[in-house]
Amino acid sequence: MSADVARAVQPRALAPLPGDPVEVRALADVLARQGEGVAALGRTVGGLGDPGLVGWSSPAGSAFARRVGAVPAVLAAVANRYGVAASALRGLADGLAVAQAEVAWAQRVLAEEWGPFLAAGDRMALAEASPDPTERAAAVVHRAEMVAHGERVEEARRRHQLAWDAFEVADRRCATTLHALLDDGLADSAVYDALTGVSRAGGAVAAVAGTLSLAPPLKVLAPVASAAEGVRLAADGTVLAAYGDGDATDLLLRGGAALAGGAAPLLKSGARATNAEAVRAATTRAERRAAALTTRDRLAAGTRSRLADLRGARGGALGGLGGGSGRAHTAGATATAGAVNRVRPRGMAQTRAWLAEQAQVRATAWARRRWLDDLDVVLRTEGSSLRMHVTSVAVERTGADLGRAASVREHVTSGDEDRRRHAAVERHR
Repeated sequence: MSADVARAVQPRALAPLPGDPVEVRALADVLARQGEGVAALGRTVGGLGDPGLVGWSSPAGSAFARRVGAVPAVLAAVANRYGVAASALRGLADGLAVAQAEVAWAQRVLAEEWGPFLAAGDRMALAEASPDPTERAAAVVHRAEMVAHGERVEEARRRHQLAWDAFEVADRRCATTLHALLDDGLADSAVYDALTGVSRAGGAVAAVAGTLSLAPPLKVLAPVASAAEGVRLAADGTVLAAYGDGDATDLLLRGGAALAGGAAPLLKSGARATNAEAVRAATTRAERRAAALTTRDRLAAGTRSRLADLRGARGGALGGLGGGSGRAHTAGATATAGAVNRVRPRGMAQTRAWLAEQAQVRATAWARRRWLDDLDVVLRTEGSSLRMHVTSVAVERTGADLGRAASVREHVTSGDEDRRRHAAVERHR
């Protein structure tokens, strides 16, 4: 290699190999100690659960032996996982240390030999171009010197590449060992991961769709939110029943809230259903009793009305009712709220009065829309069921309370878990 070509290549620096083998060994030591602790705990639990080893022949000992089951085997598997991981990390630390030593040697040799290599090449080129025969004869000596330095440079580059290759082999070996631990029977199954993934996706869709459905133009998203919440509850219930993972109280609260939220509109529609025309056309008490709507009829009418609402229907007659003559229909009435004064006042006193008026009018309008309008329809509609309407209001209120209770409980539980995690971290410092 000539001096000009060497300057064009200019391998002035070789890439360092990052990493700290001391830290890797420290992590391996921590895992090894934890594995030994878990193994000791497994042996202790196994001994307590074996009457032949500890003579724990009381009813409590028998109950413990029945309940301990496969716990010792699981703890032994956990200890093995820690031990295998520690061994793999020690191998990685050793490979990293050797490779870093080689890389450091190559960097040092390159730094020492590169300058003399270029200087020898320059002297050789000057000697070959000199008109003095003695100088030209010395070019052979300069060439040999340049070749010697160049061989050292090439050796440094070669060993640098070999060190990197050796480290990558050690890194892949460690990664393969650690990845194989996922198949030791302790990892979650694919079915479990799928169920928890469905639960998370259903919760996210229910939260987004439920929030958007609060806007009047997007009320059509309410069924989407209900369906997503139902999928989430089904997935959580399956995980709880099949794997014992989850909070039964939280599941019951959320399930009760969802069930009440779906049942309240159905009961409200059923309460407004009426068959008054058929009842008035009856001539005898038996005919009137047969024509009156039963609870089953009202539930069927409420179901059909709810399905029509979910399909985008806006009012209209309910379908024919089985078991009764004529057709049931829902009477609707919309109460007109008080007019809202939108004229902006002037002055502080007028502003306070205007704000008070706005609050009163809007609160009254909200209350009428929320409670009084439906009650007024039921009271004014002949043949409607006040009892079912009151039940629907109670169910709706219960669902809201259950939802709030689930939210509060989730918040409190999350806070407790954060505090326990923080305390555990402080203890291990």
